[in-house]
Amino acid sequence: MRNNEIFDCGTGGIQGHDNFDALVEYNHLHHIGWQDTEYYWECAAIKLLINRRTITQFNEIHDIVAANAIWLDWDNQNSRITSNLIYDVMPADGGALYIEASRETPNWIDHNVLWNVANLGVSVFDSDSILVFNNLFAYTGMPFMSKVNTSRTMNGKPLTSKGNLLLYNIFYKNRSLPVRADDSNKAHYNLFVDDNFTTFKQENWGEGNDEIDLDISFTDKVMTFSLLNDFPLFNTDLSVKKDIWLKELPNEKISCGPFNTFFKGEAMFDFSNFINAAEE
Repeated sequence: MRNNEIFDCGTGGIQGHDNFDALVEYNHLHHIGWQDTEYYWECAAIKLLINRRTITQFNEIHDIVAANAIWLDWDNQNSRITSNLIYDVMPADGGALYIEASRETPNWIDHNVLWNVANLGVSVFDSDSILVFNNLFAYTGMPFMSKVNTSRTMNGKPLTSKGNLLLYNIFYKNRSLPVRADDSNKAHYNLFVDDNFTTFKQENWGEGNDEIDLDISFTDKVMTFSLLNDFPLFNTDLSVKKDIWLKELPNEKISCGPFNTFFKGEAMFDFSNFINAAEE
């Protein structure tokens, strides 16, 4: 499903059930959720139930109230939320990006921009082994939460929230720190602009997490990064070494966030034509 503009929907924009080898891309979804019925648990700009090898990418989603931006629900396997522009989202429960009740195989959330999210940026509830990497979390209520949310079972086993991993993300001026349900949820090599970073370090999430002197603005769909020093670079075993527009990074190493941040000083990223530019 691609190249649609969907707006002024009371509860949901795109919905699907039993999505095998599905692709949802280059869609513009906005002003969704105004009926304020989030607690019947079907409200999202994009809500896909039971996914296998499904990719949701290059969507621009904004002005969402009482709904999630992208929600993959129940027993998702080998599926991915990548390279989406998400801003001005106000879910009351769950995250702007939400993977629920998934445990058998890894699912990925990567190279997304989340800007001005009233509640959670990413929620992985009742889910294991979610890989969350190279995202920008800016001005969220809480950037990430993993927890056991229900007493349900899957394939005869209680659902858990273990083994989820945060890698190479940028956390910028969020109102609270990431929260995890279990110490098996880890975070390595993430960068923070956060007054509470010392508290995060004391929680022993993992190695290589650090602060950075960085300023980010997002005005008229232009995002500007300003920093005094070079972005740190890391060796990685990840096979994905591209930016949000799928452009190859100019280095064998990887930096944090969804952009090509191999620079010092100021860089501007223009989202005014995000969907068309990504499609090219």
